[in-house]
Amino acid sequence: MRFQKEKWVKYCSVIGAHFLTASMSFMWTYGNLAPYVDSYVKFSCSPDCADGGTQWILNLWLIGTTPGLFLVDPMVKIVGMKRLVMLSVLLSSLAVLASAWMLHISVIGASLLMGLLNGISVGVPNILSLTFINGWIPERSSIFTATVTSSAPVVAIIQNQIVTAYVNPLNLRPDVQQGSSAFFSQPQILERVPGAILIIAGMTLAVQVVGCVLVENPPVQQSIDKTDAVSQTHSRVVKDTDKLYDTFCPESVSARVSTPSILNGHEGLSHCESNSYTHYNMDSSKAPETCSHNTCSSKRPAVEVHESNDSKQGESTPVPSCKPSQALKTRVFWALCFYAGCMGYGVIIKNSFFKVFGLLYIPDDRFLTLLGSLIPLIEAICRVIFGAVLDKNIFNIKDCLVFGLSLCSVLFAFFYFAPQVNKPVYVILILALSFAQSLFFLLIALCTFVLFGPAHFALLYALVFMAPTTSSVVSALIVTPILQTLGWFWLFMTPSILSALGLGFVMITEFEDSAEVHAAL
Repeated sequence: MRFQKEKWVKYCSVIGAHFLTASMSFMWTYGNLAPYVDSYVKFSCSPDCADGGTQWILNLWLIGTTPGLFLVDPMVKIVGMKRLVMLSVLLSSLAVLASAWMLHISVIGASLLMGLLNGISVGVPNILSLTFINGWIPERSSIFTATVTSSAPVVAIIQNQIVTAYVNPLNLRPDVQQGSSAFFSQPQILERVPGAILIIAGMTLAVQVVGCVLVENPPVQQSIDKTDAVSQTHSRVVKDTDKLYDTFCPESVSARVSTPSILNGHEGLSHCESNSYTHYNMDSSKAPETCSHNTCSSKRPAVEVHESNDSKQGESTPVPSCKPSQALKTRVFWALCFYAGCMGYGVIIKNSFFKVFGLLYIPDDRFLTLLGSLIPLIEAICRVIFGAVLDKNIFNIKDCLVFGLSLCSVLFAFFYFAPQVNKPVYVILILALSFAQSLFFLLIALCTFVLFGPAHFALLYALVFMAPTTSSVVSALIVTPILQTLGWFWLFMTPSILSALGLGFVMITEFEDSAEVHAAL
């Protein structure tokens, strides 16, 4: 009975972790909402409401997620893990609800609420959901990290359809075109825009409340790390279950930390392989039973789980991991940041303007909403597929980085022309971009852990995520001047050029058996 109870708690926590990331759906829902918000600000809000640009909303949201990541560790020590999730969910929902009222008064106020405050609150459940997953099912963390990061796009699919059906049920076309933008001036659309924001907030809150009810803190956190000719196993019982697990360490991922195949596919390096398992015990007063089996060879062996008759109770050694100060000195870290910044900028441009720009040449709101719903669907499916591919070592991390940057660089160069050809061409281009960008969140999390170890994962993840945060600030500052002076073509060329630069940096960076990282370890 006790085992069955632990099993159900584990399953419920894994399911709940998927629900906690629902607020990340804002990244995909705002692109569909943006034309309605722009039209509302132009024609329906109070005379003094247009005191800022609506392009800041999504950018401030992305900017806010980074402080949220930095706040996780100290806040968990104060209020506990599960309480922090509940508080962040409540704060995020209140911020979006209040922005529906604030939009009529001030764009700046609405941007601070819907963007910055909402983003800060979103960062907390985002990182903690990954912690829950890797605490409960470390042996399958690669695939479940992919599914967790894919759950928010699934929520966005539903939200996009409901929002458009509510705001524009008759599929009315934009009837005002000013400069490089098209707007809705129909009263029956404008008066429903605040209600659409309330719908998004309500749906997100409902999903996350379910997640808060289901999740429980993992009883044990286990780390496995490998270096050349050394294998170390670390297991510990978390006595205070409300304390953040700083050893974010999935077995299926960490078993490849220094395995060449996941980084570059080469063999012939001498190292030791360590496989271990821990008998989980819900009673935190008892030490975990950890068994380990070590094998050494001159070539990379297949990663398998072995059971050993030699078990040692209560012994532990620290897991080798880079400190943030050490990671900052490596080229690998900056290559990962460059990738995150380039891809983050492309995600902002695509998600913010695919519908605003598309309405100029394809004045079909319902069609573009359907396209907006396909974007997160494609990203979710591709993320799960790539998670499984990485789990099987079919491709390595560097291959995925190069693939994403290459495809983005090429596709953004044709973004301006696609809707002028026809609808199918525009659909193919947008979905191909979504395919290339689907690895964004998965690779940032996976690379941070695999390259630098588990001990400082949360802090290093936040540091890497500062790159797309910087991209958000830059895009908010340059988008309007570029549109006013150069036009849509050069706006879409900026992520193309930036992705090409990022591709060059990644290509010249050695990911396999990096001497810099091993020196830090």
